[in-house]
Amino acid sequence: MNKKLFAGAFFLCISLFATKAVEASGIQYGGCPTQYGSGNACPSQEISVDKTVQIPGSKTYVDNLTINDAKFSANSTVSFRIVIKNTGSDTIENLNAEDTLPEQIDFVSGSGKFDKNSRKLSFTIDKLHPDEEKLYVIQAKVVADEKLPQDQGVTCAANQVSVKFKDRTVIDTSQFCIVKEMIPGETKGGLKVFPSPQSKSTPPTGPEALALIALLPGGIGGFLLRRKASR
Repeated sequence: MNKKLFAGAFFLCISLFATKAVEASGIQYGGCPTQYGSGNACPSQEISVDKTVQIPGSKTYVDNLTINDAKFSANSTVSFRIVIKNTGSDTIENLNAEDTLPEQIDFVSGSGKFDKNSRKLSFTIDKLHPDEEKLYVIQAKVVADEKLPQDQGVTCAANQVSVKFKDRTVIDTSQFCIVKEMIPGETKGGLKVFPSPQSKSTPPTGPEALALIALLPGGIGGFLLRRKASR
């Protein structure tokens, strides 16, 4: 019995010694270790990205504008908002954001550096503390009417933003729609409409009509003779 107790105590000491050695080396197996009195020792680094678009003629921003909502027109200004928030419990450093504009709009203003070829606006966030958020406003301009699809009355597009930190990427998009200016002779779908033919002259009512009037007595007389003969 004493031998069994001695063996158990020996193996318990070996186990505790091995555990302390692993913790001292900084190696983690199966997740993060638990620190007594302070909870989980793992860092929590999470962010949220919210991309919104301003309703035309309003100060309100929404996530998306569908084909059934208010629409932009050629050469009008489109405003976007990007809110990036640290939702974790640890400070995040070196966040890289890219906002990609669709071909229906051109860049006007916004924080960062815009590349015309890739149509991307890039900016960085050096540091973002827990519960801290950053707000960015981007303004763009709808292209001219002739640059919009000629076979569509309404065109919808999406503006996308991606935020990268370490090995993670968070993406959000915001849709908006553009109505093409209607011109005479064209439907909403862009189909050609031909105007109804209009008469350039009225039927003659002058002396040419007198010949027709002169034929009336002869026609009436012939009708009476035919009726008399049939009796």
